[in-house]
Amino acid sequence: MSKSPIRNIHELLATFFLVGKAPKAPGTFGTLAAAVIYFFLPYMASSTPIGVFYASPFWLLFLIAFFFLGVYVSGEAEKIMGHDNGHIVIDEVCGYWMALIFFPPTLYYTIFGFLLFRFFDIVKPYPINLLQKLPRGWGVMVDDVVAGLFTAVTLWLIDLFCFLIK
Repeated sequence: MSKSPIRNIHELLATFFLVGKAPKAPGTFGTLAAAVIYFFLPYMASSTPIGVFYASPFWLLFLIAFFFLGVYVSGEAEKIMGHDNGHIVIDEVCGYWMALIFFPPTLYYTIFGFLLFRFFDIVKPYPINLLQKLPRGWGVMVDDVVAGLFTAVTLWLIDLFCFLIK
């Protein structure tokens, strides 16, 4: 009998439909999957900003629900896979998408958002490094959401700098 790549639905979702089962750099592959989905499904973002968001109301509500789903499934998946296992990538997907709700889905933001998000997620500057210590799924998800916020602020500062030097 062959060994199944997943043991339950929590692990399937936590690995973002097995993307996180990549043998090398699963977090990067999780973020890459999020970037491809974000770029190629433009209905997730509208061309008319809502306040500071470029996302549709549906997308904003979806991300909030996705975050709480991620907290739950990653907490359950940790019971099988271990604490903040590298194959749990639902956190990278959510953090990346949250970083880009402030920006239109262009190739520029998709690529630079990817690079900056991976930087902040890997380096984990203060306070991101402390947030990982939150219990269960909260520690898995919150540090990546904050890495997404760092990404968004950095992209905004780059945009501001480029605007000012024009």
